[in-house]
Amino acid sequence: MTLKQLAVFILAVSASTAHAELVARAQTGPWQLSIEAEDATSDDCSVNLVADNHSYEHKISLKRKGGGCSFFGPVMIFGTNSPDYKLTHVFVEGARGGDGDHTGPIVEVFAVNEHGIKKLGEQELFDASYQRKDGEVVSISGKVLFSLCDACDGPDAAGARDNIFVPAVITFGCKGICVKPAVSQEERARIVSRFEAAVTAASKEYGRHVDKAFVKRLRTRLMEFLSRAS
Repeated sequence: MTLKQLAVFILAVSASTAHAELVARAQTGPWQLSIEAEDATSDDCSVNLVADNHSYEHKISLKRKGGGCSFFGPVMIFGTNSPDYKLTHVFVEGARGGDGDHTGPIVEVFAVNEHGIKKLGEQELFDASYQRKDGEVVSISGKVLFSLCDACDGPDAAGARDNIFVPAVITFGCKGICVKPAVSQEERARIVSRFEAAVTAASKEYGRHVDKAFVKRLRTRLMEFLSRAS
């Protein structure tokens, strides 16, 4: 199945409906999928994933704590269907927040059927690539970022030394989605070594201005993630 057949739409936040702003839209099998936002920059904003097959219309909120309803840059949405069309998996990918204060690209995964929409999980994932089998997405590969620059708004604002990317894969399971590092034990050791070298270099360069508590939390997150490797 081609991307055209999947009807993937990457849209800037521009078009509007009578009551809500249309962020992105796609058609897959019986479902028309859309992301609709209202008053995206206000405190009482709303943003919803909507699935409509003419018999049922389901909605689920995409509003984020601390991040509100805004997307930064283009948004991608598409879905793939089970062979019997009883289940559709929906994938939403986009950075959240605004200029100067936004996340990296976040992949959100949902399951849709006649009963409603269920969120299976999400992960900030750079350079996401979707692997398919018989038309269905079975895994997503990409890179998880662990940045030593706690004040940087994305990897482009940080020095290459401070960006520790870990190859990762998302699959279905784990009561939703499973996110694991796609690294060997040797690669895991090299990543840890690179992280510690970056910490040492930053300490020499910035001295007492290095946030040791932040570094400790980041090291804990990195080691926990790497420990998931099989």
